[in-house]
This record gives sequence, C-alpha cells and structure tokens, in this order.
Amino acid sequence: MALDIVGATLFIMIFVSWVLIFNVLRIHTVTKMPLDDETIDFFDNNELVYIYYALALANKDALAENRRITNLKSKRLYNGYISVIICGVLLAFFLVIFVIHSWDEPKKIKGEITMADDKKQITTSQGGYGKPEIVKPKPGTKPPKYAVVTEGFDPSKIMDKKK
Repeated sequence: MALDIVGATLFIMIFVSWVLIFNVLRIHTVTKMPLDDETIDFFDNNELVYIYYALALANKDALAENRRITNLKSKRLYNGYISVIICGVLLAFFLVIFVIHSWDEPKKIKGEITMADDKKQITTSQGGYGKPEIVKPKPGTKPPKYAVVTEGFDPSKIMDKKK
C-alpha cells in the first residue's frame, strides 16, 4: 500500500516538474520600443527635451512590465527545480520501500521451500514430516545399451546391414 502511494506521488511530482520547467521555455512577449514610421515621426516632430522625457516614461513602464514577466519565469523555474529535488527524494524513498518490500515477501512457487520459511520441514514419500528418506539404487540395475552413432554418412554400412 505504501509502495503504491509513494509511486503515485512520484508520478504526479514528475509531471508537475515537467510542466513547471517547460513552462519557462514558453515564449513570452516582452515590451520593447517600436522601430516604425510612427517612432521616426515622434523624433522629427518633438524637441529633444520632450523626447527624453517621453522615452524615460515609456522605458520605465516597459522595464516594470519586463521585470514582472522575468520574475514570473524565474519563480516557475525555481519551483520546477524544487520539485525535481522532491522527485529525487521520493525516488530514493520509493526504491528503499521497494527493496524492503521485495525482501520481506519472497516469491513462493508451489512445493518450493525458501529460506524465509519459519518451519523448515521436509515432506517424506508417505506424506509425513521429518527426516528425508535416502533412496539407494538396486544392486542389479544395469543401464540401457547405448546405440552406435556414426558421425558421417557411410553408405557401405547401410549396405552391410541389409545383407
């Protein structure tokens, strides 16, 4: 159960990190001074003192807007890095829980005896528990006769058998 919760949290945090970090790479519009005919007409039709004053006001507003956008992007990037660190901690925690979980509960195959069993009992052929029987072969048992195997094809041996 704990393994499922940590795994789901890890998955969600990886998704959140991905969204936060890639959101920083999204193109944002920044405020800049236009370079068009209207700007050139502004410089041609006004005196230098008014041009300086108007540009100072416009630059102040543009700088405030650009700093707001940049601060938002840096906050998102910082939060993305924090969530990546949290993902690393969760991954380490997940691996520790996984190792403990897999160590505690060994896989049992039907009829198999594992070292984790508390009662190490061996079944005898009669179905009881206790010391295993030692089965010895009968003294007169002979192995079967092995057939002769040729490594290549020799037609003369086949002809000899037919005669």
